[in-house]
Amino acid sequence: MFEHLFAERGLSLDRLKTLIEVAKAGSIAAAARGDSARQSLYSRQIKELEEFFGVELAARRGKVLALTRSGWELVRLASESLCLLDDFKSRSRNLPYRFTIGAGDSLHAWVVAPVLADIQQRGLPWLFALENLRNSEIPLKLQNMDVDFGIVRT
Repeated sequence: MFEHLFAERGLSLDRLKTLIEVAKAGSIAAAARGDSARQSLYSRQIKELEEFFGVELAARRGKVLALTRSGWELVRLASESLCLLDDFKSRSRNLPYRFTIGAGDSLHAWVVAPVLADIQQRGLPWLFALENLRNSEIPLKLQNMDVDFGIVRT
């Protein structure tokens, strides 16, 4: 079923995680937090993914490495897949579901808190993290899968 994916070397969860981290950080240097050895590793891992898939995932623009359309598509696919694997691991270990809700402080207080109180009274096995965000930040956080739910005010 997946023979063509495993017929050659170059694909790994670590490499996909690196691509996601670089995309979120905006550059290899930012993702590696200034560690030159890690920068070299990240650069090599992205190059190996490019060779594996046979497509350019990132292009140099001066000193910055910008993801191509294919790079962003792979980031989206890898993020979804890794989230599903993480969910499976949690379910397999009977860990509670974890959700992150992005909204402004006032929406968290007026809208989210009463709903969470109701959920807690029902004894559902869910854990919530609240992230204070501006309306303009929420769509990108949702797209990057940094939050599970977003509430915006118009």
